[in-house]
Amino acid sequence: MASSNDRKTESATTRQEATLYRFRAQIRSAAVSVYGKYKRTLELDDTRQQAALLTLEYLDSGVLAGIARNAGDDPGQMDRYFLRELKCDLLNWAKKIHRAKERETFTAPAGFIEIRTRLVIENNPYDEVDFRMTWPILCMQVFDDMEIKEIAKELNVSPRTVNRMLAKEKSNAKEFYST
Repeated sequence: MASSNDRKTESATTRQEATLYRFRAQIRSAAVSVYGKYKRTLELDDTRQQAALLTLEYLDSGVLAGIARNAGDDPGQMDRYFLRELKCDLLNWAKKIHRAKERETFTAPAGFIEIRTRLVIENNPYDEVDFRMTWPILCMQVFDDMEIKEIAKELNVSPRTVNRMLAKEKSNAKEFYST
């Protein structure tokens, strides 16, 4: 004889499967849409899995019930509201992953730029003025040996902004020296 716990688990699993089946088109649509925007960062299977997990989270947290209330129990409206909510949350998830991978990419070539810059300056010390005018953030880091937080405080911006500015300067420096 099945215990009440087994029945609760069984009914919860059935409810979850039914929800995933009910919103399968919206899950697929949101995953494909977000994957299309972040192809270089994400895998389609990971995006679909995250969409399904978000759907189950909506079920457990009561978000689906709220969407149903807002839609007035109209299935067409419910589908649109659900898709909008899922897409928004999936995009936020993808942005976090994209930013994390971007940070990993930006920090990798720092040593190369620093060595190359030091070599050029040692060969012609009068060029330091040009360097400081062209790539001020990079020069603060290389010549003044300042950390990102120190540069951010000096410029009165956030460290994240300094990282973006530094990445852009490094990219420009690479293009300049590769030609």
